[in-house]
Amino acid sequence: MRGGLPPSLLVYAGRDHMVLPRFGREAAAALRAAGSPVAYVELPWAEHGFDHAPLGPDGAAALYVAERFLAREVDPVLG
Repeated sequence: MRGGLPPSLLVYAGRDHMVLPRFGREAAAALRAAGSPVAYVELPWAEHGFDHAPLGPDGAAALYVAERFLAREVDPVLG
């Protein structure tokens, strides 16, 4: 992995049986090791496909995290 990548947000479901959360943790570690900024959030109760219900608790949590990430990473640039 090369450095100089833009900030990344990884949101994973802690109870996902199809895409194991450890893959997200490993991806976050690899990004950090390459010197790229990364935010990793694991929703411990969420299942696979949690983001397909944006009005449910899992989707709402993911949306909140994404909004905060963008506010932190994009707003200063647009300032």
